[in-house]
Amino acid sequence: MLESQFGQIKQIAILWRVIMTIVKHARNTAILLIISLLAGCSNLLNQKDPDVIVTTEPMLTKSEE
Repeated sequence: MLESQFGQIKQIAILWRVIMTIVKHARNTAILLIISLLAGCSNLLNQKDPDVIVTTEPMLTKSEE
């Protein structure tokens, strides 16, 4: 009887380790996914229109040209 209980405890311990390994990998995958999404959003927000020139000079009006 003790041997069967020991076998069950051993199986539960192995199952627990497998579950914790899966949880750990899932957490790491989720963290990498979040970081990738944030980096992608940051790149989208920082894109500049190449046709737009930023300058500090005042714009000339038709009469000033």
